[in-house]
Amino acid sequence: GFITNPYLKSVFGMQKGFAHYEELFDPGEAAFMPAEQVLPRAFRHLARLDWSRPTFVYLHLMDTHGPYREPQAATVGPVAEPLARSRGEWWSAWESLSTIGVGDHELAREHMIAAYDSAVRHPDDAVGRLLEKYDRRGLRETTLFVVMADHGEEFLEQGGSTQKGTL
Repeated sequence: GFITNPYLKSVFGMQKGFAHYEELFDPGEAAFMPAEQVLPRAFRHLARLDWSRPTFVYLHLMDTHGPYREPQAATVGPVAEPLARSRGEWWSAWESLSTIGVGDHELAREHMIAAYDSAVRHPDDAVGRLLEKYDRRGLRETTLFVVMADHGEEFLEQGGSTQKGTL
C-alpha cells in the first residue's frame, strides 16, 4: 500500500493485511505527496516483488484534491492578474466564495477549473507509467486495475464551489 490520504494512516488500522504500507506525506504546504514523488517509491518496491505470486497493490494519489498543488494554476488564462493569490488563499476563497466579489465568480470558476484540469494530468501520467511497467513485465493481461476517485468537484454547476454538502 502506498497512501497519501491522511484518513488512511495506520493509526486508523488501515495497514492491516498489507505486507508493506507506506504513508507518504509532503512536509511542505500540502498535506499529501504528489504523484511524481509517490510513483518512484512504489516502483522501487514493486521491482523487488515476486511476480510469480498474486499481488495486491493499493496506490492512493491525492493530486486532484484541493487545494490544488499545480503551481502554474495560479497564473492560468485571464484570471492571473485580477485574482493572484497563494494556493491556500485561492482555496479558502473558493470554498466560501465570501472573499470573491459576485462579479468575479466566473473568473474564479475559470481559474479553479483550469487548476483542477492541470492537477488531473499528474496522476493520469503516473497511472500511465505504472501501466507501462506492467506491460514491460508482460503482466498487464493478467492484472486487474481499478481506478477511481473519492469524489468530484462542483464548479458552481449547482450553486456550490466544492464537493462538501452536495451530491
